[in-house]
Amino acid sequence: MQVSIQQLVYSSPEIISGRLHLEFGISVSKNTLYRYILQERQAGGELYQQLPHRGKRYRYNGLC
Repeated sequence: MQVSIQQLVYSSPEIISGRLHLEFGISVSKNTLYRYILQERQAGGELYQQLPHRGKRYRYNGLC
């Protein structure tokens, strides 16, 4: 049971979580994935750079 790395590169944790659930029946929350990415980043890793926004927070223009 291995997910193709090419399928998950530059995918958000929400997409990864949904894909794992649909294809393998594995339930992993998006928050768990975000925590893992944060811990890996703090340890000097570069996994966060593969997120769609490269770990940066979303900007809101305030015109809701």
